[in-house]
Amino acid sequence: AALGYAPEKLRRDRDVVLAAARNDGVALAYAAGGLAANRELALAAVAQNAAAFASVAAVLQGEYEFALSAVQKNSEVLCYVPEALQQDRTFVLKAVERNGDALRFAQEIFLYDRELVLAAVQHDGTALRYIGEVMRCDRDFVLAALRVNGGALPYVAEELWEDRDFLLKILKSHRAALQYASRDLRQDREFMLAALRTSGDILTAVPEELWRDRAFVLQAVEANGDALKHVPEELRDDRSFVLDAVQRNGQAFRCATAAMRRDPEIALAAVLKNGEALHHASEALRHDREFVLAAVQANGAALAYAAWELRGDRAVVLAAVRSAGVALAYAAEGLRGDEEVVANAVAADGAARRSAAP
Repeated sequence: AALGYAPEKLRRDRDVVLAAARNDGVALAYAAGGLAANRELALAAVAQNAAAFASVAAVLQGEYEFALSAVQKNSEVLCYVPEALQQDRTFVLKAVERNGDALRFAQEIFLYDRELVLAAVQHDGTALRYIGEVMRCDRDFVLAALRVNGGALPYVAEELWEDRDFLLKILKSHRAALQYASRDLRQDREFMLAALRTSGDILTAVPEELWRDRAFVLQAVEANGDALKHVPEELRDDRSFVLDAVQRNGQAFRCATAAMRRDPEIALAAVLKNGEALHHASEALRHDREFVLAAVQANGAALAYAAWELRGDRAVVLAAVRSAGVALAYAAEGLRGDEEVVANAVAADGAARRSAAP
């Protein structure tokens, strides 16, 4: 280090030594005037180069808290702290709690210590790669590790990615896990359907060939209406297919093509399953009195998405509140004070009284 050639005056200068140590940790070996015992200088040096720990004053090297702080700055320092600390489970546990990467430099005995490894993984998911294959294949242990840090996913043993039960469990909280599943599992329609029911956010991970399987798609739509937007164009343009899809899950209607959302039969079938589907029907249908009347008779809550003038149509509103008292909240203000309308709404749902106009 250049500091070794500097005059003693500069080697005693705290700011000069600090700058040198930040650039090259081993410069601490040339510090003079007791600066090797300066905590800030010593930590700066070991942060840059773990080997600089050897040049730290003995009074700091033997200090428990300083050694922990040094490992926190640079995980490799664990190799340089006194042997007694390297063998001290409590010290190593505290070290990995502060810097999970320190597990990489821990003695082998600690790589089989479940509590210690979990503490390391919680701080740094990549720490899972430093443990033995046996533990990385331990289903229960790996599940526990993933519960504390999903960043450990890439380091799970390959054989676990062929375990469907393991995958379904972690998909509940880590949808990215599906990318690591074996090819056979990702092409298994029963597994993918179970995965979709577990986590609706994995639609983009479904293999293209499964989207061409009509039976699979219908079951996928049943689990997640948004599946409809991932199917091939020929299926989305197939009227009978789309009708079947919305009859299984009304939410799928929002993913239908514009042509299908103009179709009264398809729209009505969707509303029957989910009143919100009316919101996605074509504007013409939402203004069509005959259609809206049929829709609210099937699902009164759909009134919320009808054209404004129809929410003020007494016959339409009466039909809606008879089907679902909650529809009173979506009626025009004048009708929310209509005695017959309110009476019908309350008869359907006593809580509807709260929506009546004073």
